Amino acid sequence: KLDRLRKPRLFLDRKPVSLLERTEPPTPLDPHGSYFRDLNNSLITLLLHGQVDGGLSGAGWIYFQLLEVLKMEVVMSVPAADFDWRVFKNRSATSLGASPERIQITDLRAVAAPDDAEGRRLAGAEQTAVVFELVEDAPLPTNEEFGVVRDSLGTFN
Repeated sequence: KLDRLRKPRLFLDRKPVSLLERTEPPTPLDPHGSYFRDLNNSLITLLLHGQVDGGLSGAGWIYFQLLEVLKMEVVMSVPAADFDWRVFKNRSATSLGASPERIQITDLRAVAAPDDAEGRRLAGAEQTAVVFELVEDAPLPTNEEFGVVRDSLGTFN
């Protein structure tokens, strides 16, 4: 089921393929590996153009994984102009016990300063809202998961 937020990971002939996330479904002119996550309808649209060797011969292996994604929003008392995404990413990774490569900032915006107890706007209290995703640290697929079996000599087919 795709009712949770997930990120695709694709392997063609046991080699990882870089994917390019789009904001709308990819067209035939988009690059190989373009995809779109439709969270409202629980769909993933993925565009593949075929293999480099042999073109659209229909041969080869495709392995498709869906990685769990945790989406978070943090509001900080820092003006958006002063926000340093590299520092945020590294500190978030350290706090969450994750590698920085697993964190992706998806939205950054200035938000209104809070009011004090009497309902007055606090002067100079600019805030920034940061929405980011933490992708599951799933291991790479094994040869058995790729559907590759050893022959009698112990080599992979």
